[in-house]
Amino acid sequence: MLDDVIKRAEAGDADAQQELAHMYCHGPIYPSPPKGGWSASSGTGKSFDVPQIDTRKAAYWARRSANQGYVPAMVTLIAAIRDGGEGAPPDNIEVYKWALIASAHGMRVAVQHVEIIEGKGYSGEPRLKSYEIIEGQRRALLFRPASE
Repeated sequence: MLDDVIKRAEAGDADAQQELAHMYCHGPIYPSPPKGGWSASSGTGKSFDVPQIDTRKAAYWARRSANQGYVPAMVTLIAAIRDGGEGAPPDNIEVYKWALIASAHGMRVAVQHVEIIEGKGYSGEPRLKSYEIIEGQRRALLFRPASE
């Protein structure tokens, strides 16, 4: 199962890239472990692999999918990079960019990120300075999806 997803993701399938990114970011996409827990078999007799959480890989695959304009991947990318998930310091301007784009497509969780970053959320304090907000907006406006 995982091998098939990886092959499709490597071939540029945005949906497969998002699926892989989600698994690396949040763990298995299954709602609950199969009877007997996670193992080499799901109880159906078919073996599958479950990747370990790895935010660097999650960010890589989510970015490839998001760059194609796949909105769910933008939300996964936000989750992968907001805390410095690519092994680098957090890039709140980039998080803001993707949140703006995804929120324009109706993703409610992205709207919440925008509100928190702009200071309309929990603490009321913006997470970015005004020039950083402008830069995030500029990046969002310049974004154009591109196929692989």
